[in-house]
Amino acid sequence: MRRHSRRHSGRRSRIARIAWGLEAMLFCFTAENIWIDPWLRSMVVLLLGVEWCRVTNGLPGMLRRTHTVTLTWKASSSEVAGYAVYRSVTRGGNYVRINSSLVRELTYTDRSVDGGVTYFYVVRALDDRGNQSLNSNETSASIPFLW
Repeated sequence: MRRHSRRHSGRRSRIARIAWGLEAMLFCFTAENIWIDPWLRSMVVLLLGVEWCRVTNGLPGMLRRTHTVTLTWKASSSEVAGYAVYRSVTRGGNYVRINSSLVRELTYTDRSVDGGVTYFYVVRALDDRGNQSLNSNETSASIPFLW
């Protein structure tokens, strides 16, 4: 995996799990050093602990919503067998194919997006021999971090 690249499988990486743990520890440290009602502090720490367990075990978090991106496009003027959808986290390149089989319709839903990230998409038409067209026009989707 190259530097500054992201995992595209939709699974949380080990680094993301570590980041969540550090965030939870920082919050606990901050909560201990400022005055908060002890009952409220206990509830916040408990909720963060539950969230940490859910995220590190691959379950959807309570504090994050599952997002999707739905793409639609116009049909190619050429005879096509289907379409390949590509995604990147940088504008204009480094696209990675995100659909394993050809998309036969004119729509695709990306269900493996992370909150707080902007994704850039292109679509390519493929014929029966596997020849690909050039990239479509690029479109983007900014995913909110929380709801």
